[in-house]
Amino acid sequence: MEIKANSSGVTTSNLVPNSSCVVTFTPEGCFYGNSLVINYKPKRIVIDGKITACFFEDGEKIVVRCGEGDTFSEEVGVAEAIARKLYGNRTRFKKAIANAEHPAHPEKKKKKKLVK
Repeated sequence: MEIKANSSGVTTSNLVPNSSCVVTFTPEGCFYGNSLVINYKPKRIVIDGKITACFFEDGEKIVVRCGEGDTFSEEVGVAEAIARKLYGNRTRFKKAIANAEHPAHPEKKKKKKLVK
Protein backbone atom coordinates (compact mmCIF):
# COMPACT_ATOMS: atom_id res chain seq x y z
CA MET A 1 0.00 0.00 0.00
CA GLU A 2 1.22 3.49 -0.79
CA ILE A 3 0.14 6.61 1.09
CA LYS A 4 0.79 10.13 -0.17
CA ALA A 5 -0.10 13.37 1.57
CA ASN A 6 -0.09 16.80 -0.01
CA SER A 7 -2.02 20.06 0.14
CA SER A 8 -4.96 18.54 -1.71
CA GLY A 9 -5.45 15.59 0.65
CA VAL A 10 -4.25 12.10 1.49
CA THR A 11 -4.17 9.40 -1.17
CA THR A 12 -3.88 5.67 -0.59
CA SER A 13 -3.48 3.19 -3.38
CA ASN A 14 -3.75 -0.58 -3.57
CA LEU A 15 -6.19 -0.82 -0.67
CA VAL A 16 -7.75 -3.78 -2.43
CA PRO A 17 -5.29 -6.55 -3.39
CA ASN A 18 -4.72 -6.94 -7.14
CA SER A 19 -6.44 -3.61 -7.75
CA SER A 20 -5.14 -0.29 -8.95
CA CYS A 21 -7.92 1.75 -7.34
CA VAL A 22 -7.02 4.97 -5.60
CA VAL A 23 -8.86 6.35 -2.58
CA THR A 24 -8.30 10.03 -1.79
CA PHE A 25 -9.37 11.86 1.37
CA THR A 26 -9.71 15.62 0.94
CA PRO A 27 -11.49 18.39 2.83
CA GLU A 28 -14.35 17.95 0.34
CA GLY A 29 -14.80 14.27 1.11
CA CYS A 30 -13.67 10.75 0.25
CA PHE A 31 -13.07 9.92 -3.41
CA TYR A 32 -12.83 6.44 -4.95
CA GLY A 33 -11.00 7.05 -8.19
CA ASN A 34 -12.67 10.21 -9.52
CA SER A 35 -16.04 9.54 -7.85
CA LEU A 36 -17.05 11.28 -4.63
CA VAL A 37 -18.06 8.58 -2.16
CA ILE A 38 -18.69 10.57 1.02
CA ASN A 39 -18.92 14.33 1.34
CA TYR A 40 -17.92 15.50 4.81
CA LYS A 41 -18.57 19.19 4.15
CA PRO A 42 -22.03 20.26 5.38
CA LYS A 43 -24.16 21.83 2.68
CA ARG A 44 -26.14 23.73 5.34
CA ILE A 45 -25.45 24.65 8.97
CA VAL A 46 -28.14 25.87 11.39
CA ILE A 47 -27.25 27.24 14.82
CA ASP A 48 -30.14 27.74 17.24
CA GLY A 49 -29.12 28.75 20.74
CA LYS A 50 -26.80 26.00 21.99
CA ILE A 51 -27.78 23.53 19.25
CA THR A 52 -25.88 23.04 16.00
CA ALA A 53 -27.43 21.10 13.10
CA CYS A 54 -25.43 20.14 10.01
CA PHE A 55 -27.12 18.92 6.83
CA PHE A 56 -25.05 16.85 4.40
CA GLU A 57 -25.39 16.15 0.66
CA ASP A 58 -26.55 12.56 1.28
CA GLY A 59 -29.57 13.84 3.26
CA GLU A 60 -28.14 13.03 6.68
CA LYS A 61 -28.73 15.58 9.46
CA ILE A 62 -26.51 15.56 12.53
CA VAL A 63 -27.53 17.57 15.59
CA VAL A 64 -25.06 18.50 18.33
CA ARG A 65 -26.15 19.97 21.66
CA CYS A 66 -23.96 21.86 24.11
CA GLY A 67 -23.80 20.08 27.46
CA GLU A 68 -24.93 21.55 30.76
CA GLY A 69 -22.23 23.78 32.16
CA ASP A 70 -20.23 23.79 28.90
CA THR A 71 -19.39 27.00 27.06
CA PHE A 72 -21.08 27.07 23.65
CA SER A 73 -18.84 27.40 20.59
CA GLU A 74 -20.15 27.42 17.02
CA GLU A 75 -16.85 26.03 15.73
CA VAL A 76 -16.81 23.14 18.19
CA GLY A 77 -20.44 22.28 17.33
CA VAL A 78 -19.73 22.11 13.60
CA ALA A 79 -16.47 20.20 14.17
CA GLU A 80 -18.29 17.68 16.38
CA ALA A 81 -20.96 17.15 13.71
CA ILE A 82 -18.33 16.56 11.02
CA ALA A 83 -16.46 14.15 13.34
CA ARG A 84 -19.69 12.21 13.91
CA LYS A 85 -20.22 12.07 10.13
CA LEU A 86 -16.66 10.84 9.62
CA TYR A 87 -16.69 8.22 12.42
CA GLY A 88 -20.35 7.23 12.28
CA ASN A 89 -21.16 8.19 15.86
CA ARG A 90 -19.73 9.89 18.94
CA THR A 91 -18.63 6.62 20.58
CA ARG A 92 -16.33 5.69 17.68
CA PHE A 93 -14.96 9.25 17.63
CA LYS A 94 -14.21 9.13 21.38
CA LYS A 95 -12.53 5.70 20.98
CA ALA A 96 -10.28 7.10 18.23
CA ILE A 97 -9.24 9.91 20.57
CA ALA A 98 -8.76 7.50 23.49
CA ASN A 99 -6.47 5.35 21.29
CA ALA A 100 -4.40 8.31 20.10
CA GLU A 101 -0.65 8.04 20.51
CA HIS A 102 1.09 10.42 22.89
CA PRO A 103 4.80 10.31 22.07
CA ALA A 104 7.14 11.21 24.89
CA HIS A 105 8.80 14.57 24.47
CA PRO A 106 12.13 15.23 26.14
CA GLU A 107 12.03 18.00 28.71
CA LYS A 108 13.29 21.32 27.44
CA LYS A 109 16.45 22.58 29.04
CA LYS A 110 15.91 25.67 31.14
CA LYS A 111 17.95 28.67 30.13
CA LYS A 112 20.33 29.93 32.76
CA LYS A 113 19.87 33.53 33.76
CA LEU A 114 22.96 35.63 33.52
CA VAL A 115 23.78 37.54 36.67
CA LYS A 116 25.24 40.97 36.08
